[in-house]
Amino acid sequence: MAGTESFEIGMQDTVTFTSITGSDDVLLTYTSPSPQVVRTTLVTLKCDPTIESNLDVEGEQGYAMYIMTLTSRYCCPGVTNISTSSLSPGTIILIVFVGLALVYVVAGVIVQKTVRKATGREVIPNHDLWFSLPGLIKDGFRFTTSCGRMRYEKI
Repeated sequence: MAGTESFEIGMQDTVTFTSITGSDDVLLTYTSPSPQVVRTTLVTLKCDPTIESNLDVEGEQGYAMYIMTLTSRYCCPGVTNISTSSLSPGTIILIVFVGLALVYVVAGVIVQKTVRKATGREVIPNHDLWFSLPGLIKDGFRFTTSCGRMRYEKI
């Protein structure tokens, strides 16, 4: 846009933290080491457990001094966990999978014992599949590591 100007109002590596006496608030002071004008930005961190985040920008106060206030529950002392969910999607999927597998096995054993009157290892649902699976995995691994050069008949 025509007529606009931008400049640094503070560098991250120049920040200083000052505890405000009589409150839980903290003052962050940023400076921009510009050769022409040294600008200073003051950000007050205010604790409010009821607010997620609110940034009040008061703008330029005086010459090259910028004032802001960040009010948030994350500015409160002792707040260490900022995560809003304790379970990740992967954990939820794993819990659902294990639960369904358990239902599959228990229901399958009950059906095999009561309906089909199975005994021994035949009470495991689809026992032929589960007992042949390790050999199938081994064959698949050998076929993959040989880059498909094995003849299919050897498997």
